[in-house]
Amino acid sequence: KYIRNKSCVELHEDLTSKDFGNNVDYKEEMQKIFDNIKNPDEFSQELTDEFHLVYMILHIASHLVGRGCGVRQLMDIALLLKKTDIDMDIVWRELESLKLTRLAHNIFYLCNVWFGVKCDEYVADSKLYETLSDYIILGGVFGDGEDRENNGTLRESYRKSTLGFLFARAFPPIAYMRASIG
Repeated sequence: KYIRNKSCVELHEDLTSKDFGNNVDYKEEMQKIFDNIKNPDEFSQELTDEFHLVYMILHIASHLVGRGCGVRQLMDIALLLKKTDIDMDIVWRELESLKLTRLAHNIFYLCNVWFGVKCDEYVADSKLYETLSDYIILGGVFGDGEDRENNGTLRESYRKSTLGFLFARAFPPIAYMRASIG
């Protein structure tokens, strides 16, 4: 991480290094992303729109189990969906292999409700939608809510599904609340 004059630049050597506890090797799965670039040249690589969307969903998942997620990340997805012609068959196939379809359905539903962007299909889980919605709104624009640094610690305490983490985040144990308040 590099910070200068209130600007922060983070360079990632891997597209993801998170373990979501669902028996998927995301590091290995995402290596194939480099087989799906458009207009490659000597100095840059640009993901196809489909793999860009898949990566954005994975990035949100990573933030949900790590350090928070904000409205901006959903706005980026809504804009990509609105401004590009994405082959959703490719997207759903990749999300299935990454075991992220349930999360994606709810993210697309949020994009529809909040930004009026429709995706070809989504099946929202009302309980997850409410929890996810509240969590993202509390995260602010970039997911920089006050408890951002504590999310990773809380996630480690709840080695459960993302839903389990979000539930624990919404209803933390009394000991965690006391420690957070000081």
